[in-house]
Amino acid sequence: MDLETFIVFISIAIIITVIVIFSRTKNSGLKMKMGNIPYPLRITSTSCNNSASTVKSIQNQINTMQTTVKTMNPIPTSNVLSNFNTGIQNVQNLINSYSTIACSSYCPYGTSYNSSTNMCAINIGLIQISGNMKQVSINNGIVVGVNSAGDIYYADTNINSTPNWTQLSGALTCVSVSNRQLYGVNSSGAIYYNASYKTSNWVQVSGPLLVQVDFNGSVVVGVNSVGDIYYADTNINSAPNWTQLSGALTCVSVGNGQLYGVNSSGTIYYNASYKTSNWVQVSGPILVKVNFDGSEACGVDSSGNIYYSTGNVKTNPNWIQIQGTLANVSISNGQLYGVNSAGNIFYGFL
Repeated sequence: MDLETFIVFISIAIIITVIVIFSRTKNSGLKMKMGNIPYPLRITSTSCNNSASTVKSIQNQINTMQTTVKTMNPIPTSNVLSNFNTGIQNVQNLINSYSTIACSSYCPYGTSYNSSTNMCAINIGLIQISGNMKQVSINNGIVVGVNSAGDIYYADTNINSTPNWTQLSGALTCVSVSNRQLYGVNSSGAIYYNASYKTSNWVQVSGPLLVQVDFNGSVVVGVNSVGDIYYADTNINSAPNWTQLSGALTCVSVGNGQLYGVNSSGTIYYNASYKTSNWVQVSGPILVKVNFDGSEACGVDSSGNIYYSTGNVKTNPNWIQIQGTLANVSISNGQLYGVNSAGNIFYGFL
């Protein structure tokens, strides 16, 4: 078989493979429920994942074939090589087009295909609201946040449209609200407690220097600049009993006595009890931030893509991508608050 016949044969085989996979992917579709509202399934289909893997495999075979042709003896003429490379490029263009078409064709009505994450993203109707923050926290209808200057704000009225942002005195880099109480840390890592979100009665409490903190009413958790993990559940308003857990995380969140966190590599971990170091790695996207309300988790990756988990959050979460980009996110009872890299604030209902 001469080289040109070989090229034609390989091209036909690849095209047939593309057509077969496309037909299988296009016919796939599932439904799920988010809260009480029925929505299409918002994760990448198995067919789409398999298709992406097949495309990668075919491209690897093409690369190998190109290397083989370049080392043939006798060396093919420049005209034959040019025709070969043109044919291969055409096949690669077809495969790239197929990959996008196949996956986007899978995405159900109301979702859009995100080629960077290879997922179908749902539109939950994120609404931009007034204000500018660097970090926010929501709990039972109360939202608190800090801006890039460290100014602290709260809102408890019209939080889904026109929040009544009210500034508190003090300066923090991270703040968390639960049971109408506040916990926060400043730029030096000092820890502060406030018995009421409506007052500026901050009390500095003893403890390690922390860069991030999360509060769940009776339990507070946090991490320091090197990833050490701490919790406290006694005397949290004055002299917390800080206890270090094993492991290393860059972000940790507590909900109903359980923990969720991510490390510096973006790997996600779950812990059934804040008092133990029984960390279990769970599947999911590479995240830089995560928030957990005890039953559901939400997080963002380094590009700002937003993910929400349902189902078995303890071992195998069903991660769903949400349309939009955020740098920080917080969830509570189906409500989502977040800020993007510009500090714009968004609200959505899951």
